Amino acid sequence: MREIEPLWKCPVCGKYYKARKGKNGKRQQTCSKECGYKNLYKQGTLSYFASKNNMTEKQFMDLIDKEHNENLMTIKNISEKYGIVRITLMRWCKKYGIKTRTISEDNYRRYSTMTEEQIKEQTKKANEGIRELFKDPQWKEQQIEKVMTAQDMKPSRPENLFYEKITEMGYYPERQYRKDMCGFALDFAFPDIKLAIEIDGEYWHNLEKTKVKDRRRNYFLGVKKGWEVIHIPAKDFTQHSEHYVWEVIQTIETLKIA
Repeated sequence: MREIEPLWKCPVCGKYYKARKGKNGKRQQTCSKECGYKNLYKQGTLSYFASKNNMTEKQFMDLIDKEHNENLMTIKNISEKYGIVRITLMRWCKKYGIKTRTISEDNYRRYSTMTEEQIKEQTKKANEGIRELFKDPQWKEQQIEKVMTAQDMKPSRPENLFYEKITEMGYYPERQYRKDMCGFALDFAFPDIKLAIEIDGEYWHNLEKTKVKDRRRNYFLGVKKGWEVIHIPAKDFTQHSEHYVWEVIQTIETLKIA
C-alpha cells in the first residue's frame, strides 16, 4: 500500500502543501517561489520593514507617501534612510498607487531654489567628478560595455557572414574590439598586425553624424595608432563576399611580411 506523504506547513504564509523532493534530495521549504523569496530575503519584503517600524504595511507606505510628497524627500534619499533598494521601493509605490517623481523632476525642483552661481558651481563639480572617473580606463570600458548591452547592439547579417567566411579560411579576428580605442568599437580587428575591418551598412553610414564619427575614427586609427582600416559596404559584401574576403586575406598576409 502506498504511503500518503504528510502535508507541510509553509513558514511564510501558513498554508499546507506537499513538499516535493528536488534532484538534490532536499524537500522544498515553502509552498511557492514567492514565499521562498520572502523566506530567503526577509529584508527585501514590505512586511519586514513595516514590522521593523511597528506598523502595518499600509501605514508604512502612508509614511513613504508623506516623506516623498509632503516632506519632498527624493526616492533615493528615502531608500537610503530606510535601507530599501530603490527599485523595490518604486515597485511598492506603484502597487499602493503612490505618485512618485522622476530624478529629472526632483533635480528641476532643487535647481529652482538655487541661484545661478550655485548651479554653475554644482555643474562644475559634477563635470570634474566625471573627468576623474574617465581617467580610469577600466571604468570607461565598463561604461561602454553597459551602453552596448543596454542598446542590444547585435552583429548584423553581413557581419556574421564575414566572420563565417574569414574563419573558414583559417583567420580569426576579434569582434567588437575596444581595447585602447578611446570609446570606438571596431567590427573586426587583428590587433597583432593593426588591421581593422568595418562592415558599413548603407543606411547607418550615410547619416551625417555617422560620417563625422567615421572620419574621427579613421583619423584616430590611422594617424594616432598606425592602424590599417578596410571599409566594406554591407550591401556589396552580401553579393560578392568571396572577393572581399580574398582582399582582406591579401592585406593580412602583406602586413605580416611588412
